[in-house]
Amino acid sequence: MKKPIIFFFTIVFIPLFFSCEKLDGTRFYYLSNNNIKITISNAGKIVSIDNRLSSEKYDFLSDQFELETEEGIISNLKDLPVKIKEKSNSLIYLFNYQNLHLELKYNLEPNNNFFKRTLRIVPKTSLRLANIKFGKSQLSFPANEAIHYLTFWMSPTVEFIRFNKGGIFTGIENPFYRADLNENGFLLSFEPGLILKSSEEYLSEAQFIGVYKKSGILVEDSNRPFRFVNGSAHIPIDLNESRAMRSYALDYLSPTQEDFLNINYQFFHPLPQMPKNDDDKLYFMKTIDTFAEIDGDMIIFKPLHPYKKPDLETQYWNVLPEDETSTAREIVDYAKQKGISYGFYMGIAAHGKEGNSAGLSFLPEKKSWKKMDSKGRRATDNCIGNDDFFEWYLKVQDNTIKRYGLSNWSWDPNMGSAMNCHDESHGHIADKGAYKGWRRCVQLKGDLKKLNPDLFIQGFYGDKHFGLWGLKYTDQHEVYSEQTAIVSTLHPQINDDAQNSDGLRFQNYWAMRFRFLPTIIGHSLVHRMSEGNFDRELIKAWDYNGWKYSLMSSLAVSGSVMPAILPYESNMVPGYKEFYKKWLNWAKDTFDYVNYTEPFGEQVEPGSIDGYARIKDGHGFIFLFNGNPRPSTITFEVGLEINLKVNGDYEFIELYPSDMGKTILDDDGNSIFPYGEKTTITIPANSCKLLELRPYKDVKSPLLLGIDGQAILQKDQVVITGVNGKPGHSYLFKVRLPKAKKIKTVKVNGVEQDFSIIDNEIIVNIQFSGDIYNRLLDNWIKSDESIFLFPYHKAEKSLTVNTTFLINKEIPNLLKYAKPNNFKEMSSKISAWQKSDEYSYTYHNFVSSRPDRLWLIIPFSFRCLGQDHFNEAINHEHQKVKNLKIIINSKEVNEFIQNDNKSHTYFMDITDLIEYGVENTVQLSMNDLGINEFMGPYLIYPEEEWTNKILSKPQNTYNPVVYTKSLIPMRSPRYLKGKSGPLITNARVVDNVSEGRNTQIEVSLDLPPDKINSVTYSHSGFPWMGKVSFKYNHEKKLWVADIIPGERWKIQESEYIYVWAVGKNGLYSEFYPVKIGWDFK
Repeated sequence: MKKPIIFFFTIVFIPLFFSCEKLDGTRFYYLSNNNIKITISNAGKIVSIDNRLSSEKYDFLSDQFELETEEGIISNLKDLPVKIKEKSNSLIYLFNYQNLHLELKYNLEPNNNFFKRTLRIVPKTSLRLANIKFGKSQLSFPANEAIHYLTFWMSPTVEFIRFNKGGIFTGIENPFYRADLNENGFLLSFEPGLILKSSEEYLSEAQFIGVYKKSGILVEDSNRPFRFVNGSAHIPIDLNESRAMRSYALDYLSPTQEDFLNINYQFFHPLPQMPKNDDDKLYFMKTIDTFAEIDGDMIIFKPLHPYKKPDLETQYWNVLPEDETSTAREIVDYAKQKGISYGFYMGIAAHGKEGNSAGLSFLPEKKSWKKMDSKGRRATDNCIGNDDFFEWYLKVQDNTIKRYGLSNWSWDPNMGSAMNCHDESHGHIADKGAYKGWRRCVQLKGDLKKLNPDLFIQGFYGDKHFGLWGLKYTDQHEVYSEQTAIVSTLHPQINDDAQNSDGLRFQNYWAMRFRFLPTIIGHSLVHRMSEGNFDRELIKAWDYNGWKYSLMSSLAVSGSVMPAILPYESNMVPGYKEFYKKWLNWAKDTFDYVNYTEPFGEQVEPGSIDGYARIKDGHGFIFLFNGNPRPSTITFEVGLEINLKVNGDYEFIELYPSDMGKTILDDDGNSIFPYGEKTTITIPANSCKLLELRPYKDVKSPLLLGIDGQAILQKDQVVITGVNGKPGHSYLFKVRLPKAKKIKTVKVNGVEQDFSIIDNEIIVNIQFSGDIYNRLLDNWIKSDESIFLFPYHKAEKSLTVNTTFLINKEIPNLLKYAKPNNFKEMSSKISAWQKSDEYSYTYHNFVSSRPDRLWLIIPFSFRCLGQDHFNEAINHEHQKVKNLKIIINSKEVNEFIQNDNKSHTYFMDITDLIEYGVENTVQLSMNDLGINEFMGPYLIYPEEEWTNKILSKPQNTYNPVVYTKSLIPMRSPRYLKGKSGPLITNARVVDNVSEGRNTQIEVSLDLPPDKINSVTYSHSGFPWMGKVSFKYNHEKKLWVADIIPGERWKIQESEYIYVWAVGKNGLYSEFYPVKIGWDFK
C-alpha cells in the first residue's frame, strides 16, 4: 500500500511528548511538532494550542468530553483518569467507571498541522449510547469570527475559528455531528444512537483540531446556476483554510491507488445493452481492441446479461452466465486476453431491480432484517444495522467479486441505511439508526477492500450523500453530477468533448476547493457522454476537434482517465493511439505530483482561464485551460497562488501543445520569474497549455524564448533555424545569450531580421508569409456605423451588426482532406442526427464529427438565471438571446440556423453558402442580448499547415480580440460578517411520507415576502437529489412546498431536507435541517 502524500507541510519533525508539574500539583502534558503544540491537563482537557504557523497561542478556559447514556452523564469535567499512557506521538487517558471502561486518546503525527482525539468505550453491561460531546472548548480570548461549514451534500464538515493571523479548524469525522459555536468557543456533539452489548467495543470517530496561517486571499464558489446547492461555499474562506482541510482530508481518506489508471467506463458508452449475438459482440470486441491499443487497464461494464440478485440458495450475483460460449463470457474473456481487468456497474440505472442497491428487497422472507416504522410495519428493504443482514450482504458481494475475478465494484445509489428504523433488535435506538447505518456503509467498503486488496471502488450518490465522510475507501467519486450536459453545468463550447470537459473541470475544481477532496479520487470522464437508450452507431462519430482537449482536462483534475466513449476503430482518429500513449506515460511518470494539485484562476467561467498547479519542492506542472472562442489571459503569482513555497527564480517550459521544450515568454516579455512575482499568459482560443515549472538556470549557449527552433551564435551573428508558424501570423520572441554581446545580424530561417537588444536578450518580431486563414470574426459594425466592441458590452434590446471577412481559397482542400475514413458510411447519418429530436442524439451537436464542413459558430455566454434555474425540469430552454437572424452575402439563411441549447450557441453549416478566395459579408440581428453575452462568432474548419517562410519585415499584424476577465458580472455577496440574511423562524413537515404519498413542508421567516428573493430546499431521496422552490401561501402566511418521496429501491435515503432563504439583498440564511419520517406499508 502506498503511503498517502501529505503536501502542505513539508518539514519532517518527530512529535515531541513531555510533561511538567506546577507547584499546585496540576500536571501538563504536551504534544508538538513544527506546526502545532498542544498543552493537555492531567484530566485530558486541552489547556492551550500553539499555532506555530501564525505564531499565535490560543488558551482555553474550559474543555471536556461528555458521554450521555441512559444511566447518566460521564465526563472528565471533574473525573481524573486512573492511568495515563505516554507515547512518542500520543497520550491515552484511561478512565474506569462502574458500567464501562473509557479511553480518551490524543494523537499528533509528525508532519501534520492537526491532532485528533477519540473515545474508546468498552461497556461492562448493555449500554445505550445516546450522545457524545467534545467540549465545550471555551477560549480565554474571543476569536474574530466562527464559521460552520457544510459540504455537498449538506454534510457538516468543519468549523473555522478565525483569529488575527491564523486560526483553528475542527470537526468530527462523521456526517451527523452538530456544532454549537461562536467567537468564544465550540462544542461538537453527535448521537450514536447505539445499543452496545456487554464487552462490545466502540471507538468513536475522531475530533480533529488543526491550525493554519491566513493567506489573506478569500475564495467562494462562483454562484453559477447548478443542479445542486454547494453546501456553505457561498461563505468566503481563506485560501489556507481550504488547503488545511485538503491536507487533512487526504490524511483521513488515505487513498491507496498506486499508479495512474486508464479506465473505460461503459455506462455512457453507446454499446448494445445485454449483447446477444455476433453483431452485438462485434461492437464490444472493437471497443476492447481500441482500448487495448491505448494501454487500457480496466473496464467497468454495464450488465452483459440478465443476472439475478442473491437469495438463500445462490449467494452471489450471477453477473456472467455459466455457459462459457455465451456472448457475455466471450466479451469478458477477450478483455482478459488483452490484459484488461473488469467489473460491473451494479446500480439502478441498468438492470437495476436485480442490482446491489441496498434499497432492494433482498430475501423478503427475512422479516426481522427489514426496517420497521413507529407502528411496527415493515419496509421492503433491509436495515443495514441488523448484524445478520450485514454479514450476509458483505458475504454475497465478496462471493461475487471472487467468483468472477472482478477488479471493480460499486453501488448506485445506495449501499445501505438504518435510517427511519424503529427496531431496537438491530442494535440502534428506535429512529436513531442513521449513524450506525453510515458506519456500516464505510465498513462494507473497507471490509471488501481487505478481502480483495486490489479492488477499485467507484463512488456514486450513496457515497456523496455523506460528504467527505462517505468517501472513505472510495477510489473515484462521481463529483457532484455525472456531467452529462443535459443535467449538469453549461459551457459555451461547440465541441461536444470540450463541453463535457469544461463541466468536468468545473465540478472537480469545486470538489477540490470547496469539498476539500484529494485530486487522486477526482472523477475523470473523457470525451462526450450520452445517457439513455443509445444508437450503437454513435461510436462511429468522433469529436475530431475536442478530443485532445478532453483528455488533457481529465489529466489535470484526477489520478486516472476514464474514457466514456471510444472510437469504433483507432484508425478513425489520426494520431489517437500515439497521443493517448504519450500522455498516459507522462501521467504515470508524474503520478507522485497528483495530490499536490492546486486549482487557481477562475472557476471555469466564460471569459476566463482556469488553472491547476502541481508543485512539489520547487518543481512541478501547470495546466491552463481556455474554454472561450477567443484568446484569453490569466495573471497569477509565481508563489503562494500556485502553492509554490521555495524561494528562487523560475522558468516555464511548454510541454503541450509544443513538444519541443519551448521556454515560455509571457505577455510582458518575461521568461525568468522571481518567487512572488506575477506573470500574465495568453492562451489561444478553445485550447489548453501544459507547462513545466522549474528553477531557472543560466544558459551556456543561445536559447530561444517564446518560439520553437534552434539558435546558434556565429561571432557577431545569431542564426536561428527550424522556426515555423501559421501563414500571415506574427510572432515576437527572444534569444537569451550566455552573456551580453554586441550582435550585428540576426537571421531567421535564412532571412535577415530587424532586432533590438537589452542586456543579454535579443528581441525579434517576425511574420510568416502567406495569406492568413481567418477564423475569428472580430470586426462588427452596428447599424449606425459605430464599432460594436465585445465581449464586454452593455445589454441590447435589439442589435444588428455586420462584418466582412476573406475566406482563404485553400479551405476547400482542407475540408476535402479532413473527411473521416468512414465518411461514406456516416456522413449522412450524422447530418440527420444533428436535426433529430430523438433522445439518443439531442445531447450533442456533432459539429466536430463533421470536419469536412465549414461551420459558422455564434456563441453567447450564459445568463445568470437565478436559484430556480435547475430547480425545475433540467432539460429546458437555456438560450435567452432570441430571434437570431442571419444574412450571408445578401441572402437570408435563417432556415439553416441550429441552436445547441446546452452550450448557449447557434451554429450553421456554411460550406455551400459562402465564396472562397474573396470577401464575404455576414449580418446578424437578435433581440434580448444580455450584458457581455456576445462572445464573438467564429469559423470552424481544419487547421492549416504551418510554414517556415518568413517575410523580411512584418507587415499587417493580426490582433484578435482578447478576453481579459470573466464575462459574468460581479454578483452581490451572499455572506457578510456581522450581517445576517433572512432568519428561518420555523420549518415543519405536515406529515410523514410513504411510497405514493406526498407531504408538504411549511416555512416561516422573519421577513415579509417582498424582502425575500427565494426560499429553497435541497433534498436527497425525495425523490432523488436536487433543489425545490417554495411558493408563498398568502392565506397561511407561510412558504410552502411539496415533498415527493422516491421509490425506496432507487433512492439514497435521508432523514433531513435542508431549507434556506435568500433575501433581496442577496444574503443567505443559515441552512435549516428538517427531519422527515417514513411510514411503511
